[in-house]
Amino acid sequence: MLGVIESFELVKSLPLVKWKLVKSYEDLKGYGFPCFLKADVVGHKTEMGAVLKCNNLKEAEDNLRKMHKAFPKNHIVIQESFSSKDDPAGPDGIEMIVGLKADKVFGKLLVVGFGGIFAEVKKDVSFRALPVVRSDVVSMVKDLAGFEIFSKRGKYDLE
Repeated sequence: MLGVIESFELVKSLPLVKWKLVKSYEDLKGYGFPCFLKADVVGHKTEMGAVLKCNNLKEAEDNLRKMHKAFPKNHIVIQESFSSKDDPAGPDGIEMIVGLKADKVFGKLLVVGFGGIFAEVKKDVSFRALPVVRSDVVSMVKDLAGFEIFSKRGKYDLE
C-alpha cells in the first residue's frame, strides 16, 4: 500500500483533481472549498483520521493544526473536491475508488468500486488483470452491486 503522494506520483500521467503539498498556512489560500486535507500515511485514512473535509479557510486552518498534531512526521496534502454545484449529480456526486494492486498470482490488477465505506464494509469492488481496455472498465463498473445507482437515478453519467 502506498501513501498519498506516492500514489499521486504513480498515476501522474492520468488526469487528477488538483492537489499540492501543504508547507504552510499560506498554501491553503487560493484553494477552492470544499477541499480535503490528507496526511501522507499508509492505511485507511478515514479510519485513522488522516483525511478531513474543509468547507472554508478557517476550517482548513483548524484541520491543518489537527493534522500536524496527529501526524507530526507526515506530509500533509490539500486536494480539491471533485464536485460542482452545476453537476446534475449534486454537490456530493458518487464517490468511486480506482486503484492498482500487485497480486503474486495474477500480477498487476486494476481495482474499481464505490468509494469510502462501500469499498471497506460492503467490499463492492471489481478487479481485472492489467492490461485492460475501455470495455473491461465498463464491465467492471457494471459488475458492482451498486451499479443500479447509475441507471435508476438518471443523474450520473457512467463516463
